[in-house]
Amino acid sequence: MNIKGDGMRAELIESRISAGRWTGLVQMAGSGSATPDFAVTCDGRVLSGLVVAPASPGVLRLELPLPADVVTDGLQVFLLGLAGAGAPLGRFVLFAGQSADGDMMAEIAMLPAELDLLKAAFRRHCRATGA
Repeated sequence: MNIKGDGMRAELIESRISAGRWTGLVQMAGSGSATPDFAVTCDGRVLSGLVVAPASPGVLRLELPLPADVVTDGLQVFLLGLAGAGAPLGRFVLFAGQSADGDMMAEIAMLPAELDLLKAAFRRHCRATGA
């Protein structure tokens, strides 16, 4: 996803969560040397503690410690955007605890693990039957 405006373009090029911290890299292009004001929201609440620093020419590194109160059962969607902009620049998802019945995003997130289990079972079956 990217945002264009005021002669500036921003694109989230990498996103990861590790040790309770979200880190993202944003590619910046266009006019203006000022660092834009970014905001991360969850359930409509702007989260505090976002740190923005240059990573390389034209790339900003964003880091956010995830508050304990947003790490709860279910699916939490975090939106990254420019402060005051309507469209999000990107999003990241945190899933924890029991899967809510009918939660499509949770089901989609579980598919890779289930596919790995099926592949392993199919390989065992082929070895056992000589197929």
